[in-house]
Amino acid sequence: MTEASPAGRGTLARAQLTAMIQEAIPGGSLLAIRQMRQGSSALAREVIVSAGTRGRRRLILRCFPVEWQGSPREKVERERIALAALSGSRLPVPEVLWTDPSGERLGYPALLQTRLPGRVSWRRAAGPRAAHAMGRVLAGIHAVGWPIGLPHARAWVRRTMQSEPARREWLRAHRRAEAIATVITRAQNRVMQRPSVLSHGDFNAGNVLWSGNELSGVVDWETAELAPAASDVGACRFDSAVTGGPDMAEGFLAGYGSEVDDLWFWELITALKFVTLYREWLPIWRRFGLLELDEETVGKRIDAAIEDALDRAG
Repeated sequence: MTEASPAGRGTLARAQLTAMIQEAIPGGSLLAIRQMRQGSSALAREVIVSAGTRGRRRLILRCFPVEWQGSPREKVERERIALAALSGSRLPVPEVLWTDPSGERLGYPALLQTRLPGRVSWRRAAGPRAAHAMGRVLAGIHAVGWPIGLPHARAWVRRTMQSEPARREWLRAHRRAEAIATVITRAQNRVMQRPSVLSHGDFNAGNVLWSGNELSGVVDWETAELAPAASDVGACRFDSAVTGGPDMAEGFLAGYGSEVDDLWFWELITALKFVTLYREWLPIWRRFGLLELDEETVGKRIDAAIEDALDRAG
């Protein structure tokens, strides 16, 4: 058995996969492997193994062949550290069974983890009850003590706001970009002094699984970091307002429960990403069933969310 790998990086041979399984699950044997939907920076494969008296197990092999929002090695390490910190919390997150941060074993950095039940359902997440559940599970994540070894958000915020190419792109993309950059820069040092939590770093409906009507998993932890709680909350609130509308955004915020400082700051940083990238994301959202989202609708929702956040800017 061989399985094609991304970007011309050769193949995953049966010997490689067998060795990985035996390291992760002593006595285990590989039964099948299949490619899953590709994410922004990871290739995911479902791995089915025979695990002796435990019967068959369905696992997920996540491989990081490209540099995007951090190096592939850093992504494996960040996901491993975050999920180790959440182990035993009873929160619906995967368990990491094996890692290859150097890429020595498979040809590129990778990790093997348990597969959670359910699937992404953006339409379900947009409902008030489901959005409330998303907020509640994020509050649980933030309540877990943060681990040593993760980077802090201040580094990428500083790089983002000091990037002249990025600034030119924002200014071309949106009429309110100058106002957004001004209030973010003015508040940046103060905001970064807020207490940090374990932050998912990309918490939105695309990284949440549903089994029936129940939230069954939070996945894709490769951008985990230390950051003020408002970083996850503000980013997800903005994302929810655009992809699901104001009811989803407010349902999510109500589910989170706790007051967070400087929510507007993280909403506006998220806005800078959206104004430059939302046209690329439209096909992804529509693939997940959000057929009502077209360029005009998304543009109007982005504008409304920006004005709301600017009104609250301190």
